[in-house]
Amino acid sequence: MYAIIEVTSHDNSCADADQQPAVDDDIIYDQRENISLHEAAVWATSVPCAVTLYLYDKGNGTS
Repeated sequence: MYAIIEVTSHDNSCADADQQPAVDDDIIYDQRENISLHEAAVWATSVPCAVTLYLYDKGNGTS
């Protein structure tokens, strides 16, 4: 699995987005490869600000 985290406040300017306080943290975006679902969830919740976690299957697609 491939996982990406992005600071949730990044989407504050989008219409109908839930508003999050802006973050002065260095973690704006990060990614990890070959990570389990459990590891991705632990990683995302360990970050000191609200993040959006994106998960991708590293397989050969859906065909």
